[in-house]
Amino acid sequence: MTKLADLLAIEDANVKQMALKKWFMPYTDDVEVHGLEEEALTILLNLSSHHKGDQCEDWTDTGRAKTHLSNLENIESSLGELKWFHTHNLKFPDCRVREQRLIASPLGTEEMFVSSKSLEQSLGWAHNSATYRHVLWLLNSFRWQSKPTNVLSLVREGQWIWLELLQDLGLDVKQLVALQRAIKEHVPDSAFPKVVSPYSKQLRFPWDGNYVSITPIVNHSVQRELEVRARDKESKLSFVTSSLPNPANIGNLCASLGGHMKVMNYPLGLRATSRETLAGFRCKTGRYFDDYQITNYQICKVLNRMIGAEPLKTKKQRDKARDVQSKNPKKANSTVDTAID
Repeated sequence: MTKLADLLAIEDANVKQMALKKWFMPYTDDVEVHGLEEEALTILLNLSSHHKGDQCEDWTDTGRAKTHLSNLENIESSLGELKWFHTHNLKFPDCRVREQRLIASPLGTEEMFVSSKSLEQSLGWAHNSATYRHVLWLLNSFRWQSKPTNVLSLVREGQWIWLELLQDLGLDVKQLVALQRAIKEHVPDSAFPKVVSPYSKQLRFPWDGNYVSITPIVNHSVQRELEVRARDKESKLSFVTSSLPNPANIGNLCASLGGHMKVMNYPLGLRATSRETLAGFRCKTGRYFDDYQITNYQICKVLNRMIGAEPLKTKKQRDKARDVQSKNPKKANSTVDTAID
């Protein structure tokens, strides 16, 4: 676990400056700040104050942090962005989705798959790139008293140490009360959009004689965990980089990475062959394609879960279903339905 005390002890000023910014960004694991609360808040405020026209040369500059926090315009900009905090990012990967956000808790399940259920819920932000920097001091996370948190959560919980620090660094009582009220009003336990944006991708599935559309939405906690795992030298997961335009319009995590985000890389085991033509394969096997990938046990489990089918419980049922799938795909659905009945 990285500790803020170790980062502050770095002698080289340039190295320390880069390290402090890195460890307070959402793509790295949370840094432990217990006992150095004032220093942590100062760094976060200076990260928010930093912009092209007025760059911060020292993240630990207390005077600059006080100037930023005592500026009413900065506080109002931060409060105005609370309504765009989310648990799931509707603007990823298409920033043309506008005026929408989603806050929801993960559904309980006993199935084993990549899910936010096993992660600490965390909030992200997605709105206008011009206001991106104003959410950093509230949103960027760290560890305090051995628990992951951020300034927004600490203010909402009424942690007096942090409330006093905010006042010491320039936030007057009136503005602090306004911040607490705004958090309560604009960051509820759940929030759903009323309509689906035309820019949101949708999947359509047959359901009960008709079709149902499902809109896949990425979970902020999962995306953040992937970024952390991708930078862990001991991680055995496979990743590729996805480069996205207009990163600051997509969200705070994407913006912190300049649009270069990690995604898991587990492609199907398909390979091209230069020795055989499609027609020749058809004459030889009676098939146009190698159907192994749609009869593979693990892939079938994923597909069955997507359509809501219950797993076949006995080995005999599974063997029969797989045999029918490999011999006559048209009968596969009836076999599964029979097994469920």
